[in-house]
Amino acid sequence: MTFVIDKETNKWTNSKIPLLGDIARIKAFTIEQPKNIDPNHLVNATVTMDKEVTYNGKELTANVEVKINDKLLIEGEDYDVEYSNNVDASSNARIIIKAKQNSEYTGTKKEKFVISKDKNTLTTLILENEELKVSAKYGNPIIEYFSDENCSNKINFNPNVEGVHYARAKSDETENYTSEYSNVVRFIVNKNTDIDHKPEVKPD
Repeated sequence: MTFVIDKETNKWTNSKIPLLGDIARIKAFTIEQPKNIDPNHLVNATVTMDKEVTYNGKELTANVEVKINDKLLIEGEDYDVEYSNNVDASSNARIIIKAKQNSEYTGTKKEKFVISKDKNTLTTLILENEELKVSAKYGNPIIEYFSDENCSNKINFNPNVEGVHYARAKSDETENYTSEYSNVVRFIVNKNTDIDHKPEVKPD
């Protein structure tokens, strides 16, 4: 099989001669010529960066390092970095690396990184003055009550019902924070002999 280019039409011809042969079949097609890419174009760059960072309520960066042909480029001299969608947790935080004007480099290169949700840590759940107290890094945690220490049987707590109870605080998952649980508190409700018969809640 022979390939020949026609310089006038810039088309290649594929000439295939059948074995029985008195007719030659000619098939013409066009091949797209590769574009000449500047070796200093940022499309050729190797980018090393943080692929995942954690939400902190501020604009986040990804510690970008750019190399072309193993040469480390200098941010501010050879290129600038622009960020977008880089505050809230998402998998679509964006980076645009742009060659500096008047530098020896050209073009741009785009990258993405992940902003993961922060852990919404809770303080230790405590029983103080017959009141359960807890706080969270973000928002107001909800206290849930259970009849067992494994917190598998959730109940509607009634402070007038005597017996052993268990409590655990929970923070709901949000756009930027994970859902977390506190420690489990075991406490007992006893009826007082006071005139108002106010139940007494105390840790076990």
